Amino acid sequence: MAKENTHLWFAYGLLEHCTGSAMLRDVSDHLGRYMLGAVILDTFYYSAGDDLVRISEAFHGRDGNPTNTTILRVIDAARGPADIAFILGYITHCALDITFHPVVYYLSGNYYDDDRTKRTGAVRRHRHLETCLDRDLGNTLRLHEVIRTSHLKGLVFEEIVARDFHTSIRAMRQALRRQIAFNLLFTSTAAYNLAKLAVATGVLRDPSYLGLFYADVAPRECTPSSIAVADLIDGSPSVTSVSELFSRARDLALTMQEAAYAYWQGTLDRTGLERVIPGVSLDTGRLGARVSDIRYTSPDGEN
Repeated sequence: MAKENTHLWFAYGLLEHCTGSAMLRDVSDHLGRYMLGAVILDTFYYSAGDDLVRISEAFHGRDGNPTNTTILRVIDAARGPADIAFILGYITHCALDITFHPVVYYLSGNYYDDDRTKRTGAVRRHRHLETCLDRDLGNTLRLHEVIRTSHLKGLVFEEIVARDFHTSIRAMRQALRRQIAFNLLFTSTAAYNLAKLAVATGVLRDPSYLGLFYADVAPRECTPSSIAVADLIDGSPSVTSVSELFSRARDLALTMQEAAYAYWQGTLDRTGLERVIPGVSLDTGRLGARVSDIRYTSPDGEN
């Protein structure tokens, strides 16, 4: 996942490129819902229980499941513009992850590696890279300042997720509260120093959490201007850049948003919508490709 604050930055900046006046009006009227949609896919990673963590994993297509299921169900059941603004924000998250995740996975290693030591290192590097990217963007948007649990209340999304994943709306809102609270901690140098001490003394056994803190990024550390990567599945090489990745993500997000809005308005049929939003994995960037299919990453070479 791109860092949640980066998702907020991307979703908000995308509004400058929105050409549809009706869509822009609906998003502007429900901006809080739109911004929540941009980070909600990561919310359940903050849950204390594995049952809710699996919701975020399903949203990202960890096991090769289609990632458009919730999008389609929310649009079909939408009660008004608030639900649509929310799902348009959700779509921005999908587009950014589809574009960036294969690169971050390649550079950091497999976030879900079966080997615990490799997995811990990969998760730490993954989180650190995303924090470094957000810092380099000069992004000042912070989740704990932008998102409120009240933004979730009353959305059809709550009902759909509670039904599909056999959970409660109360548990979902609690996960969102945890997400907000933890994101506040990640901005604190004092909290980072305490976390480092906890890792050093064995109180906190997973050092990968340190990568979530802004203080984990050195002052002169930055993301490279040119990035050599390989396809996670077949190993085919390519060279890209952060600016190119954002440009691709922006084009993808706008195309997906326009299709979703047109479908809601009745000017695009279901087949047309699914052609634009086919349900690509947010982890591998491929349709139906699971994280267990990852074969090529930079730190570990060929698996």
